[in-house]
Amino acid sequence: MTVFGLLFNDHLPRHGAFRRLLQGQVLSTFGGQMGALAIPTVAIVSLHASPMEVGILAALPWLPAPLVGLPVGVIIDRLPRRPVMIASEVGRWLMLAALAFGVLTGTITLLQLFVVATVTGILGVFFDTAYMAYVPATLEGDEILHANSAITVAKAPALVGGPALAGFTIQALGPAGALIANSAGNLLSGLLLVSIRGPEGPDRRRRRRSLFEELREGVDVVVKNPVLRTIATATGVSNVGVFMFASVSLVFAYRLLLLPPWLVGVVLAVGNLGFVLGAAAAPAWVRQLGLGRTLALSQLFLALSLFTAPLSMFGMPFVLLAASQLLQNVNSEIYNLNQVSLRQAMTPAHLQGRMNATVRVAILGAIPIGTLLGGYLGTTLGVVQTMLIGASICLLAPLFILSGPLIRLRQLETPPKPEPELVLEGQLVDAPA
Repeated sequence: MTVFGLLFNDHLPRHGAFRRLLQGQVLSTFGGQMGALAIPTVAIVSLHASPMEVGILAALPWLPAPLVGLPVGVIIDRLPRRPVMIASEVGRWLMLAALAFGVLTGTITLLQLFVVATVTGILGVFFDTAYMAYVPATLEGDEILHANSAITVAKAPALVGGPALAGFTIQALGPAGALIANSAGNLLSGLLLVSIRGPEGPDRRRRRRSLFEELREGVDVVVKNPVLRTIATATGVSNVGVFMFASVSLVFAYRLLLLPPWLVGVVLAVGNLGFVLGAAAAPAWVRQLGLGRTLALSQLFLALSLFTAPLSMFGMPFVLLAASQLLQNVNSEIYNLNQVSLRQAMTPAHLQGRMNATVRVAILGAIPIGTLLGGYLGTTLGVVQTMLIGASICLLAPLFILSGPLIRLRQLETPPKPEPELVLEGQLVDAPA
């Protein structure tokens, strides 16, 4: 099944749910690209935030993942995933609409930005954990990698056009217009999820155990599996470096290169084309190089691409910044699509929520570390120096892949996945094959 087959095949009823999920993700992504530029622009330009304060703002959406990620994973494995996703989207719509109102009325403060970033981060943990468990429940076999690729390809207009439109919108109407578009994207995504009908996949009812027992089972499946453990470690290290770099990148563009918001938006738009190129290339890289080598090389090229951005101080700022963003996103998308698909393929359905939550605690927990460290070093050491340190840290990530069993994998592994016992009419029976 190809990417376009998943998008347009009308002969597979189960893919109707996937297409609506995809449409919602496109709308949510389009809005998210608008807000991703608008929120830090409010902090930097309107509220004159310091690099440390910008670093805190960048860290707050990621802090909930390590703090509440594990219990959220248990909750996701206990509940239907789609209602959780709907509630998360509606909650984010309300928070962002309130933020837009504050910007419009001139009452916004840095503390309010911090609160909105934190709450939307918590809701994002619920949505993303449920979403990553929902996709493999509606698809099967090698469709998972193609489906993940299809989602990014379908997001192409949002990923490429969103940042540029955000920059022009902020320039013409102010950040409030971009925030309104962000909230609308979440609302429309939630409405599309409401329209989905039918079961999520195999019945996941089982004997209910204590929260701690189920939480420990999710941690064990990652800690005791060398492939999942390597993915979590390598991605966590990479995220520390990438987000150290990213936490000061807008400060670098606005204050050192003196770029206007519309041009920063165009830079991000060109860079986001890399997500589309990476999604299209991800399956081909695996066919040619093997899965392990693809993961190692994409991490290496990601690290090298970060060193391009600081060179823009010496000339051609638009070209070098855009090239750096493009190469970063190509390689990060190739890496992420393959490592997420591998995790989904090798984990039993009843553990998807807890496995994803456990891995995300490690890899997303590294993000606030990187952003806070980047904000601190950007204030005390310098913005350019911080970018170079972050890029250097990223060079360590491929070493974890090269030194473990992950490098030897040629393709997605799907070992036998025993289902949990089902509870039917008060009796325990074995799950059907």
